[in-house]
Amino acid sequence: MPLTAYYSAGTATLTNGSVNVTFQAPADMTTANVAPGDRIEADDGRTATLATVGPGPLVATLDKAFKGTTQAAQPYKIWRTFDAQYLMEGARNAMTLLGSGSIAALAALAGAANQGMYFTGPGVLAAFSLTAAGRVLLAGADVAAQRATLNAVNKAGDTMTGPLRNTGLPMCRVTRNNSAETFVVNTEYALLGSFNLNQGGFTAGAATAPAGSGNRLKVPVTGYYFIAMGIYTTVGGGGRLNVIVNGNPINVMAFGTSAVAGQKTYGFGVVLLNAGDELSYYCNIAGAQVFTASNHTDVTVIYLG
Repeated sequence: MPLTAYYSAGTATLTNGSVNVTFQAPADMTTANVAPGDRIEADDGRTATLATVGPGPLVATLDKAFKGTTQAAQPYKIWRTFDAQYLMEGARNAMTLLGSGSIAALAALAGAANQGMYFTGPGVLAAFSLTAAGRVLLAGADVAAQRATLNAVNKAGDTMTGPLRNTGLPMCRVTRNNSAETFVVNTEYALLGSFNLNQGGFTAGAATAPAGSGNRLKVPVTGYYFIAMGIYTTVGGGGRLNVIVNGNPINVMAFGTSAVAGQKTYGFGVVLLNAGDELSYYCNIAGAQVFTASNHTDVTVIYLG
């Protein structure tokens, strides 16, 4: 079969002043591999450049309105653009891309497993750790999907299922671990003999008299604290037992009174404490005769924020 530099099967219709071209069978632009940029020659010799080919095998458009004489279903020729021209244009575009800062930054980036990349500035890329769990989160189609991945509550008013436990929230419950004691008026006493509960970093502070009776209680972080104390009275009389900060009897955090023998009274307070502040007992009204063993006289301290 002879080779030709053009394609001319069937006929073509071109209209003066229009960009539309239609072909008549057996013309088939698809199997002929006609492409934008090829030149079409009308029967009168006038030429034009194809802008699009298709959709379908019998339709094309010109890059400009046809200036030749209208022809209906007349012979034509399509002169193919040499592949070398396409290759040169593609090479030119590739060189332009390779010369951009973004491509150069990508080439300079040393990637590794489980890493992503991001721009830190124009034409500057950096890598970051991107774990499998992180990729699952990023794959969420929207915020709702990502929230479901995290098992997160949406906002105020939503329903939480299952327990919520903050194991890092500072809270403790302490006792002196003694038996019946008489606290002398205007005297500081240890708050901490032992912990019944401790999480979030409470520690023993300075030791207090009498020797061996225990220590002050040191708070771990700055913030508001809820303090609750319970006093189990062995002998009634109205003695008052305070919880004070840093040994200062004026800074009363909470207090309770030993009013009725055989009963437990309670005192509460919400106070602002600094990290490192130390809490202790202080008896300032009469002598308080109490039973300081566990579950009788104790203090609970909870960090509120």
